[in-house]
Amino acid sequence: MKKTPFLINNVVKGISHYGNCFGVPNIGGELRFNKKYNNNILVNAFAVGIVKKE
Repeated sequence: MKKTPFLINNVVKGISHYGNCFGVPNIGGELRFNKKYNNNILVNAFAVGIVKKE
């Protein structure tokens, strides 16, 4: 499927851009593939950080 690599590439760009907008380094990630989601990918993303309480 040609559409799936295009979608994945742009999802990665979007996630890195969003994290960089508020100063969170993007240091890790994981991909899993299943044929059921070709051409209609499912993306779960989150940002985790530590801040000073005060």
